[in-house]
Amino acid sequence: MSRTRAVLLACFAAFLAACPADPVEEPPVTPYPAVTVTGTILDVRGVAVEGAHVLVWNAFDTGSAFSAADGTFSFTMDGADSTSWWEVTHAGYRAREGTVSVGAAGATLNVGIVSKEEILVASLGGDIWLVRADAAYPPFQLTGTADAEGTPCFSPDGLTVRWANTTTGAVEEASWNGSGKRVAEAAEAGWSLQGIDWAERGTFAARTRLSDGAQRVVIANDPPGGVAYTWTGIDPAASPPAFGWFGPTAISGNMVAFDGGDGIYTAFPYFDSTFFAPEKVSVTLAGDGRPAWSPFRANATLHLGLRRSDRIFLSEVTAGTHTNVYSTPAGLYGNVTTPGSEEPRVLDFDWAPETVGQPDRIAIVVHFFGPDLPGAWARGDVVVIAVDPATGAVVGGPTVVYDASAAGNFGSAMHVSWR
Repeated sequence: MSRTRAVLLACFAAFLAACPADPVEEPPVTPYPAVTVTGTILDVRGVAVEGAHVLVWNAFDTGSAFSAADGTFSFTMDGADSTSWWEVTHAGYRAREGTVSVGAAGATLNVGIVSKEEILVASLGGDIWLVRADAAYPPFQLTGTADAEGTPCFSPDGLTVRWANTTTGAVEEASWNGSGKRVAEAAEAGWSLQGIDWAERGTFAARTRLSDGAQRVVIANDPPGGVAYTWTGIDPAASPPAFGWFGPTAISGNMVAFDGGDGIYTAFPYFDSTFFAPEKVSVTLAGDGRPAWSPFRANATLHLGLRRSDRIFLSEVTAGTHTNVYSTPAGLYGNVTTPGSEEPRVLDFDWAPETVGQPDRIAIVVHFFGPDLPGAWARGDVVVIAVDPATGAVVGGPTVVYDASAAGNFGSAMHVSWR
């Protein structure tokens, strides 16, 4: 090294040594260290839930625990003057989340969660009922008015139910047990209401114009900005929120599917205008109806189901280049025209919420059996099958979860909603 370079380096080192060090920013300190969060997790019907994962977090700390056999839990964490958030998850229950204040005295967090065994059923008589897939409870009536109420839908956490009042034309909602009923969307003058489906960002409503019988699907709850969209069609079905032509991925909005008369159509109403126009699913046929999306599965797969000739058909949905790709629908379950078939004809069906690592489950409303067919079913029964989505094979059931002909039951089911 040259003497000149050595001198320059020494001078530079001396200059750095003379510079004051940058101040070290101290991390924020909680005002409430090691406080206790306790509580109880119950099924909304009042039964303790064991094994629910309770997670609470804030700006300072995160705490968690699993509920014990009596539903109780307890853990310590640092509190905050600002809001803390919580989430309760369990494989057999719908997830629920909210906020809580974790202060000097800690916090008490008692949460009711809804079992994935709860199925919504609309009866021929025009009322909404809860039916249990595990038969743990008898059918529970949510509505009991003289109005005809149908196409019930769960909110994602299951705590709220929304349905179509086809007598008044209004969209109504209430708590899971029918309490606190109110009008969510008023009737539209000049149109009757056929049915609804509840998406993450609005309610898709199928309406018929009284003057000429024209049919359309609308978003009853407008997106931000007050813009409404309308498509001709019936039987709206909202996809899981994490879906679009990018493939199953986390994006905002829901893909709506509906019966267009000559097949099933889909539309994505929350992207820019190039995606508003409905597109026919090319592999569907005239007469196809009752579209129903599977849950968005943990393995990033999704199916669109439909009813064809009283039988359930499934089409796998994947992402192409700026489009969704639908496989040719394959028959899954239900009687077509075969006398003596052991499979009942399908009126309506819907998937259960996903339980990771388990087969899909599908609830089916049995439509009709002729005199030459086995007597194992009655018109309006609800049955459940288990399906391997990878193979399209029925791997469990059918199991009758509601017997329409049993004494004390509410008669025939007409519509089922589970996911």
